[in-house]
Amino acid sequence: MCITKATLNLLNNNKPTKSKARGTWMSMLFSSFGTIYYDNDYTAYYRRHDTSVTSNKLKGIGLWKWRIKNFFTNNQFESYKLIITDFYNTCYNQLDDQNKKTLEIFMSNSRVKKVFYPKRLRSKIIDEIALRFIFLIGKL
Repeated sequence: MCITKATLNLLNNNKPTKSKARGTWMSMLFSSFGTIYYDNDYTAYYRRHDTSVTSNKLKGIGLWKWRIKNFFTNNQFESYKLIITDFYNTCYNQLDDQNKKTLEIFMSNSRVKKVFYPKRLRSKIIDEIALRFIFLIGKL
């Protein structure tokens, strides 16, 4: 990740108070107050250790086992709720009207609004479907 000095200042002035999910926090912050640019060119090697807790190497059934374990047994939903609440408490008053409306949807208990939110939230379609299902059953 590369960021500008202005972006670093934005981050330093809008730190989460409770959440520890820094990557998610930065994504929410930078997409709300600026633009995220993706570069498809590899500029560095991505090191992954055998003991990593992410799912990047997993496929098929192994990936689904990882998802179920991490989302349904590790209290992951509460972690995401904490991030959203923390972002609301920290940044809501600085947001433009459109971003306020979006944040209000995800702070609300309205399953329908979340399920039918018109923008894509995940990069993989299967993850998008799973997330919409999680909204539908009221876990997020």
